Amino acid sequence: MQQPQLRLGRLLIVAFAVAAVTILADQYSKWFVLETVLRSHGGASFSDWFMTERPLSYFAAQQDQYAPDTLAPFLNLVMVWNKGISFGMFDVNSASLPYIFMAVSLAISGLLLGWMIHMRRAIITVATALIIGGALANTIDRLRFRAVADFIDFHIGDRHWPAFNVADSCIVVGAVLLMADSLLSRHEKAPAEVKNGV
Repeated sequence: MQQPQLRLGRLLIVAFAVAAVTILADQYSKWFVLETVLRSHGGASFSDWFMTERPLSYFAAQQDQYAPDTLAPFLNLVMVWNKGISFGMFDVNSASLPYIFMAVSLAISGLLLGWMIHMRRAIITVATALIIGGALANTIDRLRFRAVADFIDFHIGDRHWPAFNVADSCIVVGAVLLMADSLLSRHEKAPAEVKNGV
């Protein structure tokens, strides 16, 4: 069954709200870890922290003294500065790399926004807004720190997934929603084609 298209105004409101909540949740979680967990004497308020650019060296002393916290048998709280892309890929030292990743993130976000407006479907709107919000949240880190703050360590026994953050999680959820929608759309389309003798 063909899903109804959203009006452009409603689509943009939904997309903006989902992306804004994603960015806020990601940045707030990073503030909490960096200013509450890592700093023994407490740090800046969220609004002050968010509006201030800080070099990585600002957090170096706290990070060196910090030991991972076990939140669950499969989950640790760690502190990793990722100079690559999501989940630590391409994590190399290069002065220009953060700017390249920022440009790529913004370009992909622009393409997704255009596709979302063209499709005008609720599931695609939410999924792409999650991806765009996650990409922009990590871009904010690159602008402020020249690296992305990752702190979630998921593992099964001794096998650890690369450390990630809330923005990465939202990007993955958005991608999974897009794949699920694609599979369901194909599944719904196939019986209709058979019924119509295609």
